[in-house]
Amino acid sequence: MAALERRFSSLDDRVTDGTARITGSFKELGRGLAIFTAGAATVAGAFMLANQADAFVNALEQAGAAANATGEELALMRGAALQAALKGPDHCF
Repeated sequence: MAALERRFSSLDDRVTDGTARITGSFKELGRGLAIFTAGAATVAGAFMLANQADAFVNALEQAGAAANATGEELALMRGAALQAALKGPDHCF
């Protein structure tokens, strides 16, 4: 009977240790996923910003072409647009 009790006790210890290791692994997995998600959001934000910058340059080039603007005039338009954007949407028009 004592041997059977020791075996059950040993089995209980192994299951408890295994449960603790699994719980620790899931905590580490959760931390890793949180870090990955934050990194993915940062990358997505960078791509969105790059797309907006590309759209801005394309719109500026189209406006310059429609107005037959020189390179100097395009630079002035770009500067004015950036200043208006920095001041906020209430100052754009």
